Amino acid sequence: MAYRNKNKILTTEGIYHAYNRGFERRDIFIDKNDYEKFLNLVEWRALKDRNININAFCLMPNHYHFLIQQKTKYAMSQFIATINSEYARYFNKRYHREGQLWQGTYRANKIESETEYESVFIYIYIKIH
Repeated sequence: MAYRNKNKILTTEGIYHAYNRGFERRDIFIDKNDYEKFLNLVEWRALKDRNININAFCLMPNHYHFLIQQKTKYAMSQFIATINSEYARYFNKRYHREGQLWQGTYRANKIESETEYESVFIYIYIKIH
């Protein structure tokens, strides 16, 4: 069965609302240390790969959202693949578990207008407040 949204329309300089959640909607952030680890991975990867700009993000107990612009066609995919795999490795080791952490391939919707950008930005902002 093909994942929905697996074949994303990726463009150079594209802006996207990217998100993913825990397998079976399970929590992926249990405590403060988990949030900090994920944020450190995001910061490390964003600094290492200057081909992305994170305009907004929020971390919820069982999912995350990014409003992200990529400077090259596959920068976002590489960024998210790295943080997802590194975080899953950390999480599984910390909680002595095996198997997948994520619901599947992350989803990303291309932002097509200023109005859509503002709506997603506000949506992400409201989720964290």
